[in-house]
Amino acid sequence: MPAIASLLIGAALALRFRFLVLIPATILTLIVTLVYLISLGYSAWPTTLSLIASVTALQAGYLCGSVATPYLRRRQGGVRERGVPTKPE
Repeated sequence: MPAIASLLIGAALALRFRFLVLIPATILTLIVTLVYLISLGYSAWPTTLSLIASVTALQAGYLCGSVATPYLRRRQGGVRERGVPTKPE
């Protein structure tokens, strides 16, 4: 469950911020996931695997979001492929 949320959060961060946002986002993901899993009573090994999965999902989501960003911006109609502004219709 934390990995799915991390994937979506990573994609959302990629749409708005540059890659340096991954440093505080990774630290926050580690803290939140650790507190969540400890509160559920998980032992060390499953907690470690979930932490790795959450951080990996955050970065994979960021990668997918950064790949999708130019496509999404083009679909808004603001810029053509070569960076020439389109004429308002």
